[in-house]
Amino acid sequence: MFLEEILKVCHRVVVSPAVRVEWRRHNSSFAASWQARMATRGKLLFVDLGASPEVDALIAAIGHAPARDAAAKDRHLLDAALLADLRVAALDDRALAAFRESKAMSARVGRIMWMNPVTAGADGVRWLRRRAPRRPAWNMNAPDTDGS
Repeated sequence: MFLEEILKVCHRVVVSPAVRVEWRRHNSSFAASWQARMATRGKLLFVDLGASPEVDALIAAIGHAPARDAAAKDRHLLDAALLADLRVAALDDRALAAFRESKAMSARVGRIMWMNPVTAGADGVRWLRRRAPRRPAWNMNAPDTDGS
């Protein structure tokens, strides 16, 4: 439902080489069809992301290796959000928890909204329909929540 809503509303998706690799790894017939429809509508923004120094510092300040590794794996999501509109829709709550462990979260990174479309459910779809307005409870620097 969430991905279908992105097709209907004015939203676009930033696609980096790392996102392409992830999409290939988790590909399904629905995902391939959705990506093709997004591309046809010009809703995929292909970018080559550089590593943001803010994200480098964020990851370096995560205390233990497993969390640091989880954050490093999904750093491209933050790099893309910083390049675009400070929004991330991702299923990986483990990465979010790892990022939140950092003692070096800049104010700008803290304003990135991270929402999990599965845990947000219908609320996430309503948020898209309202053109994804700021929602402080989903900010990276918000107290740990269930993502909804």
